[in-house]
This record gives sequence, structure tokens and C-alpha cells, in this order.
Amino acid sequence: MKKSSINKIFVFIASFSIFPGLLLSSCVNERNPKDQSEVTIKLKQKRPLTTNEMFVENYLNQIQPDKKLADLYKRTQLTISNAFYDELKAALITASPSNINVLSKSASENSLQVTNSINTIKNTLTKNWFWYLWNINQNTYVLNYFNDDYTDIKGNEETPDNPKNTKSLFDYVQDKYKSYFYNLKNLTFEGIKTFELPNQKHDVYTVKTANYLKLGTDAFIVFFRYTQDNKEEILFSPDVFVKNVENLDLNTLIDSFNTNYILAYENIIKQMINYYTVLGEENPEDLAYKEHADNVLFSLYTKNNYASVFNRTLDLVNNDQLKLLRYRWGDINEIKN
Repeated sequence: MKKSSINKIFVFIASFSIFPGLLLSSCVNERNPKDQSEVTIKLKQKRPLTTNEMFVENYLNQIQPDKKLADLYKRTQLTISNAFYDELKAALITASPSNINVLSKSASENSLQVTNSINTIKNTLTKNWFWYLWNINQNTYVLNYFNDDYTDIKGNEETPDNPKNTKSLFDYVQDKYKSYFYNLKNLTFEGIKTFELPNQKHDVYTVKTANYLKLGTDAFIVFFRYTQDNKEEILFSPDVFVKNVENLDLNTLIDSFNTNYILAYENIIKQMINYYTVLGEENPEDLAYKEHADNVLFSLYTKNNYASVFNRTLDLVNNDQLKLLRYRWGDINEIKN
């Protein structure tokens, strides 16, 4: 894609506005209340949970059976301060998840700001995953068809209905959908499909799963669960994959994506083994697996992470037909009570 086009996308993102507010706040005006009982009554009046919110609560209870711990975590998530919204909104512009090399490419005087932005996004997609899902309908995602270093994909054979290069795919989406953006405003969570991931040489985690959160009947989000030091961890990818062919079943697409994710990973390993063999390196297999071990895969802003496998996965899924479009988290809109 031409540089000017990329700049237009981010100028548009930066122009979005947000007025942060507490997720669950009281409507009580505490100035001179008529009496304490009135205040108490109003404090207890809360809106009913949405379908998505109930889904998130149920999922938390499923993965954390200790009710006290689950309730404590939920309270911390629902009382995240107003300042966090501003911080996150700025972070998505300063350290776009689309560019894993954003820190190394930033000017030295901006490195601290970029580092803080990276940490904000990392924490949101790991430690604060509950908050992320609770507010996901406020997110806007941007079409992402770039390499990991945010350079254009070029030189692939393509057809008008199955574009393979960055510029032609953006043109295709603009012509078909009239926008490069995708929001989840009216989408509901429809379940999670879970697949166990095999342990590979030099992996450090155990009990690994790839999980696919279905958004309505046309989209899904991938997240990983794994055990580290006897503690379960979660990483949500900042991507949304959207069905581009109407008559395809979403569950079938998810199955295909997961199968091809495994295949793409294996292809990368084979390619790297061959590469190190040609270089005459000792133990080329060890080198390949170490560079792509699960502690690297399940990370953000890291070379050889899951995103590079996603790129290969999409190539396989979309080989004969453009079945899936990939969008990446670009902005968070106003949080409303």
C-alpha cells in the first residue's frame, strides 16, 4: 500500500474521540441527598447485564472455579480507572499492534512513551482480558494485510476476486464494503471452540490451547491459554477474522484456520531447518525450534510470534478463495454505562 494511504488510515483513527467513564458507576448525586435511604436505593439500582457480559462472567467462572478469586478479579476489572481509557486510546496510536518492531523503529526521545504504550496493550490483552471482552463492542478494528514489520505484501499471483497483495486487497475491500474498518457494536458472543496444541521441541509451557471466540455468525477472535509455573495464562490476539464468503459456515472456517495454523507452523520450522542447514550451523533443528518456541509464539511485539504464523495461515486458508479478512485493533470508542 502506498505510504499516503497508510497515513490516511491512521489520521482517521487518531481523529476518533472518547470521553472516558467508569464502567459501572452510580447515578447518585451525593450533594445534599434527601436522606441516606434514598442514596442506598439508588446505589443498588444497576442495569441488567447484556448477553455478552453474562457470557464473559460465565467464562471467568469456568476457568476460575474459586468464586472468591473470580469475584475479586471481576471487581478489579470493573473498577479500572478513567485514566486507563485515555492511556489505552493513545497507546493504540503510539504502538499499533500491527507493527511488532514499533519500538526499535521509534526515535530515542519517544522510546519511553512507546514502551509504556506497548505495556498498556500487552496488559489489556493478557491480565485485563476480562475488561477487554467486557468492552469489546466499543472497539474498532482496521483491515490488516501487511507483513509483521508493517510493510506491504507484494509479488503474489492474484485474481480480481482473490487479491494477494496489500494494495489490491485494500482496493477490493473498499469497493465491496466501502470501509477499511470493522466494529463489533452489535455482535454477540456465540461460543468458544477449543483445540489442544501439541508440545514441540524446546517449548516451555504445558496444557496449551488455541481458542476461537465466535462473534455472531461471521467473525471470530483467537486467544491462547497455557500453563506457566502452574499458573494459567491467557493471551488474546488483537485480531478479528471476518468471513468474506456468505455461504461458508463459521465453524468450518474455524476448523480450517486451526488446521492450517498447525500446518503453517510446521512449514516455518521446516523452512528454518533448511536455512540453518545451508548455512552450515550445528543443530539446525534445535535453532529452528528455539526461535519458534511457545514462549515466543505467545507474545506480542516479538519477532517469530503467533502473528507470523497467522500470516502463513491466512495464505493457506485463502489459497483458492478469499474466505477470511483480517482486521487488527485500532481504536477504542466511548465507554458508556
